[in-house]
Amino acid sequence: MRRLIDETTSQNEELQESNQSLIAIQEELFLTNQKLRQLAITDSLTGCYNRNYLIQQLEREITINMNDQSPFSILLLDIDFFKLINDNYGHLVGDEVICGTVNVIKQKIRHTDILARFGGEEFIIYLPRMESTEAHHLAEQIRSAVESNAIAVSHASSSLSITVSIGLLSTRFPIHISSDYGTIINDLFQAVDQVLYQAKREGRNRIVSSIK
Repeated sequence: MRRLIDETTSQNEELQESNQSLIAIQEELFLTNQKLRQLAITDSLTGCYNRNYLIQQLEREITINMNDQSPFSILLLDIDFFKLINDNYGHLVGDEVICGTVNVIKQKIRHTDILARFGGEEFIIYLPRMESTEAHHLAEQIRSAVESNAIAVSHASSSLSITVSIGLLSTRFPIHISSDYGTIINDLFQAVDQVLYQAKREGRNRIVSSIK
């Protein structure tokens, strides 16, 4: 009987150890999956969201707001003369300039806004429930803050001052959606892209707005 009790106790201890090991493995898998999900929606250089995440969130916003005509705005920003920075200082400095610019932008936007890297040196900000006047005020804050921010770069002898051109699109969610979500979002991107390039044609370091 004593031997049986000892064997049962030993088996229970082994089972507990196995359960603890299994729990540790499950926790590790959970953390790994969380990291993978985060990597899938963020830009590896800047840590802000990527374009795919923004599109997913816009599709969600369309679904939620398709019947209430709530306002929203989109800012599309482009770092002025960024190619010259890469050509004169190298791509590592270019990366530092991008990250420094993102840090300035993050300080100005709300926690409900979505900042995403649109591609290269372009960034896009979705501003839910923000009218054109308020959005233009925010865009001016961002433009001014970027212009006054001297970015210290480790591979250059002095800090760099840069500017951004900003396209601003303000609109409302439609009551009746006749097109698919992908078409609606592409139309929004094209519209804000047009005003951004107008800002660049007019001399850069400025904001051009459009109300749709």
